[in-house]
Amino acid sequence: MKLLKRIAVNIQAKMEDLTSQIENKEALTLSYIREYERVVAKAKIRLSHVKGDALRLEKDQARLQQDEINWKGRARKVYADDEAKALECMRRAKRAQTEHQKITVEIKEVRELEIKMERDVERIQKKLETVKHRQRALAGRQSCAEALHSAASLNADAHEGLDDLLTRWETDVVASELQSDSVCVNRDSLTDEFDKQEEEADLKCALDELMTKSAE
Repeated sequence: MKLLKRIAVNIQAKMEDLTSQIENKEALTLSYIREYERVVAKAKIRLSHVKGDALRLEKDQARLQQDEINWKGRARKVYADDEAKALECMRRAKRAQTEHQKITVEIKEVRELEIKMERDVERIQKKLETVKHRQRALAGRQSCAEALHSAASLNADAHEGLDDLLTRWETDVVASELQSDSVCVNRDSLTDEFDKQEEEADLKCALDELMTKSAE
């Protein structure tokens, strides 16, 4: 008997150690998931900044294109009266054109960076969802395994004790139900007796009233 108890204690200790190892793995997995979430959040913030830069550059691009058109129009307007002023207008139109060309190249680079970052964010997001799915699946399987182990670890005596407890409980419930039925039956019989007496009294009153009217 003592040998069996020692074996049971050793098995329980090993199971507790295994459970501890599993809990450590689950904690590490959750830690990795939180780190992934931080990476995704930072990547999304950087992506939003890049998109904002692209929009700002495109607005500058449109403004410079319009500046070039405006300065060329002014140059034509004043050319006949003031050639020097017309040349200054052309100089500014040329400057706007040069800046427009530069910013066009910059926009192209920023948009390419934006596309790459979107792909990276999507890839990281999918990886995160995959990890979360596996973590939930493994946690569920582990919970099921622990429940099965807990049920299997109950010895025969515990099963018998539980069965005996449930049997005694059921016996008490049945006894209570029988007592309740008996009370209900007694109460119903008494009710029927009073109902019959009251009905006969009502019928007698009705008969007396009928006979009185007939005599009149």
